[in-house]
Amino acid sequence: MDLIGEYDAIEIPPVKPYVVRHRRFACRCAHCGAGIKAPAPAVATATPFGPRIHALAIYCKGFQALSYERLRLLFRDAFGLIVSEGALMNMFIRSHARFKIEADNAKAISPSGESRRQRRNRRADRGTNSYHWVFH
Repeated sequence: MDLIGEYDAIEIPPVKPYVVRHRRFACRCAHCGAGIKAPAPAVATATPFGPRIHALAIYCKGFQALSYERLRLLFRDAFGLIVSEGALMNMFIRSHARFKIEADNAKAISPSGESRRQRRNRRADRGTNSYHWVFH
């Protein structure tokens, strides 16, 4: 036999979030009536969203320029996750410290002064006064 063709069927498998629910209970002693509460798990004082969700949100916002609304809809439609725009904003705020570390590292190894070849673009369009720095 001679091979006369090959054909592929390609599909992305369904993506479903992995959720771990932590429950906390309280009870009363039947003898003395003293109440006791279970300690809150660590997840109760932090964000419920894991590092992969943070990374995807930062990538889609920073590199794909998705608005908060479109990013929220992406998480809802693609993953079945309800993520508010406020939660997304908090993800970005939490990431600032890590990005600052890397930005400081880049500045430390970058030559200073004239040889630094930097360009500052003033955004006059869209009514903004922000600056965008590009380092070569």
